[in-house]
Amino acid sequence: MSGRRELLRLLWIIPPALTFTSLVGTVNVVSGSSMQPALNPEGPYQRDVVLVDRWSIVAKHRYTRGDVVSLRSPLDPNLIIVKRILALGGDTIETLPPYPDKEVRVPDGYAWVEGL
Repeated sequence: MSGRRELLRLLWIIPPALTFTSLVGTVNVVSGSSMQPALNPEGPYQRDVVLVDRWSIVAKHRYTRGDVVSLRSPLDPNLIIVKRILALGGDTIETLPPYPDKEVRVPDGYAWVEGL
């Protein structure tokens, strides 16, 4: 009987928790040195815990240069990475090797981030 009650309680908790993490926010762990000194200032082997704001996406927040965002890695779609927006649609940027073009115009509706 107690197991059934616990299961029912869990079934009441799961939908609000999923709604919260989908629409409001979630917690991520950031490791590595690419976001230093803003994140992991003590070194690449330290980890910071960050709250990822999902509500801004739902509320159609307009991104600006310098915003820190989380996104799926283009190299591994199972990995969530944290990067800073360097350029927005319409901006022209100078790329870093090994990118094949010296300059790139960021397409409208897109943002440019760098790092792995």
